[in-house]
Amino acid sequence: MFLESQANAYSFQNYALTKRCLYLLAALSRTDGYLNSNVFESPAPHPQEGAPFLFDYAMLYNAALNQYARTTQDRETARALWPVAKKQLEAPTIYLLPNGLFDNAAAAKDGWWLFVDWSEQLDRQAALQGIIIYSLKQTYALAQLLGKEKEVAQLPAQIKRLSAAAHRQFYNPQTGLFVSGPGKQVSYASQAWMVLSGVASKAEGQRALKALATTPGVVRPGGPYLYHYVVEAMLQAGLNQEAKTTLTTYWGGMVQKGADTFWEVYDPQNEWLSPYKFYPINSYCHAWSCTPVYFIRKYPQVFQR
Repeated sequence: MFLESQANAYSFQNYALTKRCLYLLAALSRTDGYLNSNVFESPAPHPQEGAPFLFDYAMLYNAALNQYARTTQDRETARALWPVAKKQLEAPTIYLLPNGLFDNAAAAKDGWWLFVDWSEQLDRQAALQGIIIYSLKQTYALAQLLGKEKEVAQLPAQIKRLSAAAHRQFYNPQTGLFVSGPGKQVSYASQAWMVLSGVASKAEGQRALKALATTPGVVRPGGPYLYHYVVEAMLQAGLNQEAKTTLTTYWGGMVQKGADTFWEVYDPQNEWLSPYKFYPINSYCHAWSCTPVYFIRKYPQVFQR
């Protein structure tokens, strides 16, 4: 719900809906306290049966709660849901290696769904490390807002440790790119999350994101969900024109092809791509594709010129 809540904040501003979703996810959490990725209201509120634990969604719940609390100043809701947010912090520690890296291979082997993007080729190690760091920062910011810093006093040191490990393991100073996994894969996902997490400096982020266009074999995003974070990373790195071009080319490409709602999956080079193994249906989840409204209204100086 993170991307949807951001789009809502810059469009309909139906904060009651965001609040309802935050509570619904919390109320239908798993027996171990971690959050389910999919929940339904009918015929009665329930989680999707048999769905695996979607790790990165659970971590980004904390970001959604922090941003909701700051946008609405509804600290009462944030305090009520704080124990849920704090519980999610335990998830990455289960597979945290002594060197400060998240062991994504072990987590995947144990049945965790490590999503990041629909791309089947993507090595997710670097991106997941970035998502963890980003979520820890968002959680600590929420703790500061609520006066709960003492409850998560370990976070500043943990963030520093994980960030140092990521830079040491993934950054290639010769190419200026962040790599991922045993094959040293280069992807949009890795660069985006290294920027958004703050592992990359602004200069490093600019260099990495610019280098993608001329690097052979780069793994591109498989859908609008990851493209959102790529555009966000470009803006954070000061690449405003690149962000605008990406948004107008990618989402605009769907419009030019007759889309009446943005699709869950869209690859301009692969018209047959579908996460549901049936190409006439490439979208059941339109909502996470709606974020151009967020960018256009939050950054009018970039996207409305």
